[in-house]
Amino acid sequence: MPLFPSEAKKIHYNFMILQKQKAAKNEVMEKFREVRNMIRTYSKDFIAK
Repeated sequence: MPLFPSEAKKIHYNFMILQKQKAAKNEVMEKFREVRNMIRTYSKDFIAK
């Protein structure tokens, strides 16, 4: 892992991991959309604070 010396505060947040699974295409797309929406909501909340 590269080292970037700075005074920046590092923040980590775990989102659902999408692994390759044998599922119907529409089920896979729904999970991608769910994670996308989670990231969107987290980002908006983070910026608001």
